[in-house]
Amino acid sequence: MTIVLLVAMGLSFSGPPMVQASEPASVRGFVVDVATNAPIANAEVELAGTIRRGNRNQIAVSTTATGGSGEFLFSDVEPGRYSLSARLDGYVDVTAEQAGRSAPSVVIEPGQNVTGMTLRMDAGGVIAGTVLDVERQAVAEAPVAAYRRQYDANMERWLWEPLEYSTTDARGEFRIDGLPPGQFVVQATPPTNVERDDSLASIRNSEVFRQALPRRLQSAIRVGAALGGDCRDGDAPIYYPNTPDLRQAARVVVDQGSERYLEIVMPREPVFAVRGAVIDPTPLGRRPTIVSLSSRAIEISDCSEIADDGTFEFRNVAPGNYDINVILSTNRPAGYVQPPRPDQTPLPLPVIPTTDPDRLVAHMEVTVINEDVEDLVIVPEAMTVSGTVETGDGGTLPRGVWVAIRGPGLSSNMPPPAEVGEDGAFTIAHVPERDYRLVITELSGGMPSGLPTGWYVESARMGGIDALDAAFRIDRSWVSQPLEITLARSSSTLTIQVDDAAIPADGIFVVAVPDEARRHRPYLYRTGWTDDGGFLSFDAIAPGEYRVFAWERVAANAWLDPVYIAGIESRGRLVRVGENGRESAEVRVIR
Repeated sequence: MTIVLLVAMGLSFSGPPMVQASEPASVRGFVVDVATNAPIANAEVELAGTIRRGNRNQIAVSTTATGGSGEFLFSDVEPGRYSLSARLDGYVDVTAEQAGRSAPSVVIEPGQNVTGMTLRMDAGGVIAGTVLDVERQAVAEAPVAAYRRQYDANMERWLWEPLEYSTTDARGEFRIDGLPPGQFVVQATPPTNVERDDSLASIRNSEVFRQALPRRLQSAIRVGAALGGDCRDGDAPIYYPNTPDLRQAARVVVDQGSERYLEIVMPREPVFAVRGAVIDPTPLGRRPTIVSLSSRAIEISDCSEIADDGTFEFRNVAPGNYDINVILSTNRPAGYVQPPRPDQTPLPLPVIPTTDPDRLVAHMEVTVINEDVEDLVIVPEAMTVSGTVETGDGGTLPRGVWVAIRGPGLSSNMPPPAEVGEDGAFTIAHVPERDYRLVITELSGGMPSGLPTGWYVESARMGGIDALDAAFRIDRSWVSQPLEITLARSSSTLTIQVDDAAIPADGIFVVAVPDEARRHRPYLYRTGWTDDGGFLSFDAIAPGEYRVFAWERVAANAWLDPVYIAGIESRGRLVRVGENGRESAEVRVIR
């Protein structure tokens, strides 16, 4: 089964409404080398957003190339919220990497001329090598993936996520380039396990795919569906140097512009099967749309079969601890990407059914030791959590706010978020029993984008539980308790100046990290880049204490890891922001 991740179309989005306007805007900026600040010519720059066409949202993508001075210009831009990213063979878009693989955004007003946008690129690293079998013969057509550590704030731990793929040639050789500096693990999958999905390959090679999808979505689809098809009986995937166990994998360090050469030997390791059934506890007749297997630290490309009666089988599973993640849906929805020209046919793409209001989700832990695991039965829960959102001063709520709860497991395997009504009421349906953290946010293209500017969560309680301070458990004894949330406004401002004569002051990545007691609240973190004078202002920041850090380079989402921040605490500037305060601080760059 092939799973493709695609941002849902037709949900609320943050920022000003994106409509056709008589006053076109423009965006101008530069692409430079992060190490030397030299301009980079011939880089492809992408401006991607969502435009309102009638009663539906349509992805809008424009590209241009930088000139000899590294400058780019987009003219005739419709107003709205857009993201910017740059691409050039052999380079990495450092700006997007620091934003957590999500390109920085810019809000464009009608007739506005946005200038001073700086995108920084770095010479990418390379992992190359050879895949051999136990007889030291070349293994051709073997998918090879480079996984990078990324901190997941919901699960509060580092995970290994796929970043780039390659495939071995007839000599067993592979090459993965354009990698950012950092630590990687490299996985090779036996080619006997893989059947190619030619239909999806044709979609990825289509003109509409290349022109109408933002690159971040192209990347997600390229990674999420690289293997495709169903899996046949075979050997377990191997991590460099020659182990099926991620915990024993060697960490491959990639530096700026460096190349690492690896030799991966595929031993014949015992593999097993995991079999069971998913049962819909209601009479709606849902069927499993997704049944996937993941380890505690890395998502496994699914090698499974799902029957119409809900039975499933995973094959080629190495010994270890795993999570089974399930989504049951009343349908199998398909998404359609509208092309940039009306004469082109819309591109159909399968999507995860996160917008199905009747879907159920479930999660089960399983341990594989030295035999097949049989007769698992998964019955998703169907509890409901209701509550209200109000303002601390009794004023009007911001529009387009959603409430979600997030627990362990895959992000797609969570109860669907609920939109807050005009009366402040919301209901989250089909909630499994487990521990959760609370997320209150706007949605941009179906993805969480934080609270509206100027708002923060003042309190959230479920009965006698503080739903902000820690993970809270939802079970049948608590489900009757309303979830009561209070939002508050802030007009406080924190202005940062980067003070470092050794490097250019513009384009430095700055993060305001809340105090230790509030570090599990991702919406309190503020991030941004300094302007050409080395300044950055965080407007409408929530009152409280912060540590402010500035980096030339930093791993995506590393600032969300309390352990990482604790190790560099003294290198950040402590700032206390009062109610409606105007604070400022000078910060040194961490290198």
